[in-house]
Amino acid sequence: MKKLTFAALLVLLVITFLPWLGMTSFNTKGEPREAIVALSMVENGEYILPVSMGADIPYKPPMLAWLIVGSSFLTGGVNEYAARFPSAIATIALAMGFALFVNRRKGASAAFFSAVVMVTSVEVWRAAMACRVDMVLTACMVGAMLTMQSRYVRRGVGGVSLWAVLLLSAAMLTKGPVGVLLPCLVMMIYYMARGECFWKSVLWLALTALLAVIIPAVWYVVAAERGGETFVKLVMEENFGRFAGTMSYDSHVNPWWYNFETVAAGMLPYTILGFMALFVARYRRLSRLKFSGLRNKIAAMDATDLFALTSIIVIFLFYCIPASKRSVYLLPIYPFLAYFTWMLMRRLGDNYRRVLNGYGVLIGVIACLLTVGLLALPWLADALPARAAEMATAIAGGDKFLYVALAVLPALGSVYIFRNCSRKAAPSAMILSTLETTLLIFWVVAGIILPPVLNAKSDRHVADRLESLVPADDKIYMYNPDPMLRYYTIGFYTGDRVRLLDTPAKGASATLASDADKLPRRGVLITAFKHLPEIKERHPELRITPLEDTRHRSCDTRDTILIARFRHRR
Repeated sequence: MKKLTFAALLVLLVITFLPWLGMTSFNTKGEPREAIVALSMVENGEYILPVSMGADIPYKPPMLAWLIVGSSFLTGGVNEYAARFPSAIATIALAMGFALFVNRRKGASAAFFSAVVMVTSVEVWRAAMACRVDMVLTACMVGAMLTMQSRYVRRGVGGVSLWAVLLLSAAMLTKGPVGVLLPCLVMMIYYMARGECFWKSVLWLALTALLAVIIPAVWYVVAAERGGETFVKLVMEENFGRFAGTMSYDSHVNPWWYNFETVAAGMLPYTILGFMALFVARYRRLSRLKFSGLRNKIAAMDATDLFALTSIIVIFLFYCIPASKRSVYLLPIYPFLAYFTWMLMRRLGDNYRRVLNGYGVLIGVIACLLTVGLLALPWLADALPARAAEMATAIAGGDKFLYVALAVLPALGSVYIFRNCSRKAAPSAMILSTLETTLLIFWVVAGIILPPVLNAKSDRHVADRLESLVPADDKIYMYNPDPMLRYYTIGFYTGDRVRLLDTPAKGASATLASDADKLPRRGVLITAFKHLPEIKERHPELRITPLEDTRHRSCDTRDTILIARFRHRR
C-alpha cells in the first residue's frame, strides 16, 4: 500500500472516531454497565472478578474493562472518553489491518475504498463509538481470520500462527468461547472449499484453538474460585444457554429474518446502492447457472473472494441458529461486505455509470440538505413544536465556529460529487468523492447532532442531583422488580455508589450473595412511582417519603425516576 494512501486513511479514521468520543453522556444501559466494571476495578483494585452495584459480577470476561482501565491513564480517569476509546482504536486497527490485507491482493485503491466503506456503514460506525465489547471482539476475531488466511496463502494448511493464537485468546477474554470457535469454524469451511484434507485441517485448527484457550482458561479458573457457583452458572448460561435457547430469561429473542433486516439497515447507506444495482442486474445469467461442477467452480474462485464469501455465509448462518439475535453479533461480516461493496462500485463505474452517478448525486443532495437545514436551524427553532424547538436550540447552541465549520463540510463535499458527475470523471474519482462526502456527513452527525440529542436522554443530571442530596460516603439505594434492570448510568456517574435495596425475588444470575441481602435502615432510594406499592408490601417496616419526581424517563429502566427517602419505622 502506498505510504501516502496509508497515511491518508489513518488520518481519516482518527478524525472520524477520536474527536467525538467524550461529547455524549451515557444514554443506554449497555455502555455504563460495561464502564462501571472498569470503574469498580480502579476503585477496589479487583481486576479478576470485580463487583459493581454492590453485588453484580460482569456478564462478560474482563478484556474490555482492562482496556478501559488502561485508557483511563490517558484521560485522567474512567470517563466516557476512556470507556469508548478501546472500541474506536479496535475499529481503526481493524480497518487498517483489513486495508493491508486487501492491498496485498487487490491493490491500494481497493484497500482504501474497502476500509472507508466499512467504517461508514452505520453498524460499524455506531459500534465504534460505543463502550461495548463488540468492536474489540470483532477486531480480534477478524484479525485472527485474516492472519490465518494470509499464512495459508503463503504456506498452505499446516503450522500455527502465533498472532492468530494471541488474537483468538484476546477474543475469548472479550466475550467467551465464541471468540475462538467461530473464527476456527470459518477457516475450516474455507479450507474445505479450497479442497484441503479434512483431518489435516481439523488437526491444525484444533491445535490453534487449544493454544488460544490456555490464557483465558487461567482467568476462568481463578474467577470461578472467587465467584463460585454464581459465576459458573453465569458462564454456562451466557455462553451455552444463549446458543441453545435454554436461558432463564429472554434475551434479544428475534425471528429468523431479523438478521436480514439488521444487515440491510447496518450497511446503510450502501444498501441503497445495492438496491439501485438490482435494476441493472443480468438475471438471465442467474437462470443459466448450473450446480454441476459447483465444487470445482468454488475451488477455482479467487482466494480472497472465496475467503470473504465464506466468512459472510458462515458467520451469518451461525448467528441465525440461536433465538437470541442482535445486530452487533454480525459485525465480523462487515469488512467482507465492504470489500464486495467496493467490487460492486467498481463494476457499476465500468459498466453502469449512470447508477453510480445516481447514487453519488443522492448522497450529494442529502449532504446539501443537511448543511442547509443546520445553517437555518437557529432561525427555524421558534416555528417548531415545543419539544422539537428545545432540541433544535440545543443542537445549535454550542460553539458557533465549530457548528458552522462542520455544518458546511457536507455541502462542500457534494460540490466534488457534482463536479465529477458533470465532467464525466473517472469512476474512481466518483467513488472517492461519494465516500468523502459520506464521511463528512458522519462527522457532522457525530460532532453536532448526536451529542445534544442523546445527552437529553441520559440520566446524568439525575445522578448530579443525587450527589447533592446524599453525602459523599453514603450509598444510594435502588429498587426494580426486574432482576435484569439496574440504574447503571446513575451508578457510574455517582462513582458506583448505587446498591440494591434488596435482592430481587427471582434474583439475577450475576448477583452474588452479599450485603444486598441485608435491608438498610435508612437512606435515599431511586425507583419508579409504580413500584412503591410493591416495596411497601414487601417491606412494611419501611417508611418511604417521596422527595422529588424527576419527570425524567430513565435511559436504563424506561420508567420515570422517583427520588425518595426511607427509614425504619422504629
